[in-house]
Amino acid sequence: MSLFVFSCRPSVQERPIGYGNLGPIASYRKQELAENYDHALIIRQDLKGLYVMSTLCTRELRRLKAKKGENGAILFCDVCGSEYNENGKVIKGPAKEDLPYYNLEIAEGKPHGPHDTLYARIGMKVSPSWRLPFPEVIPGEAQKSP
Repeated sequence: MSLFVFSCRPSVQERPIGYGNLGPIASYRKQELAENYDHALIIRQDLKGLYVMSTLCTRELRRLKAKKGENGAILFCDVCGSEYNENGKVIKGPAKEDLPYYNLEIAEGKPHGPHDTLYARIGMKVSPSWRLPFPEVIPGEAQKSP
């Protein structure tokens, strides 16, 4: 008699749901790209606002590394060999899922910090086209007179 044991590991790993404190919103003014190593996220800004993408492999939940590719940066997992383009699309498996984008919000009375703090809702996926408009007025920031 033979006994076979199979391990059923999901092919897509999900990050636990939670808030990631990304610091004061004012620190992102006119900044095009920032990487938050504490939460393994890339925070970007364009004319429509701020957006954030995970930098953890969707197969292994390991932090991705970057290398130069022919068409821009390539994010790769040194555990499973998966590669993603700079927008998070899988370009080489075994990963099957693109990197997720998460909701961003500015603290408004949250118990975790001051009112001018940017938070990522890790685990709350949004479309890659979703943006948080950069606020015209930031609480606590000195206002310029006209």
